Amino acid sequence: MADQTGGRAMPAARPGPLACPSASPDADGAQLFGVVAGTAEAPETLFIGPRPPDPELLALAAPATPAEVFRFTARCHESGCNYFAEGRCGVAKAVVAHLPEVANGALPRCGIRPQCRWWHEQGVAACRRCPTVVTDDRARDGAYAEALHRPR
Repeated sequence: MADQTGGRAMPAARPGPLACPSASPDADGAQLFGVVAGTAEAPETLFIGPRPPDPELLALAAPATPAEVFRFTARCHESGCNYFAEGRCGVAKAVVAHLPEVANGALPRCGIRPQCRWWHEQGVAACRRCPTVVTDDRARDGAYAEALHRPR
C-alpha cells in the first residue's frame, strides 16, 4: 500500500540506528526539527530541516521549556529509554492509539522520516499524528498523557 508521498505505508528494512522524534533538547546529538505552533489544545508542529539547537534559539522558548516549543530528534536510546519496552517505542504506540489523525492526503514533509523509529514501527499512522505531538506537553490530559505516564 502506498502513501500519498509515493512511499510505502511501512518501511521494509531498518537503515541502521533509528532516531527518536520526541527527544529532549539536551540529548546527545539532539537536532531541532520542528517548531510547535497552534494552541495548547490543538498544537501543530511545523517541520524544518534538522539543525543543531543553539543557546540563543533555545532561549526564545522562555518562559516555556524548549521541549514545549520545539521538537527535537536524537538517536533512539532503545532499552535505555523509560518508554521502550518489548523492543518497541511506547510513545509511538500511545501516539497512534490516542491522538487523532491530523494529516490528510500527503504526509507532512519530514526531514527525519527515513531514520524515524515511529515511522519504522507505526508507519503512516504515526506520521498522520506526529504534528500534534509536543514533547513536554503539560497542557495535554486524557488517555494519551495517562498512557505515557504508566509505569513500565
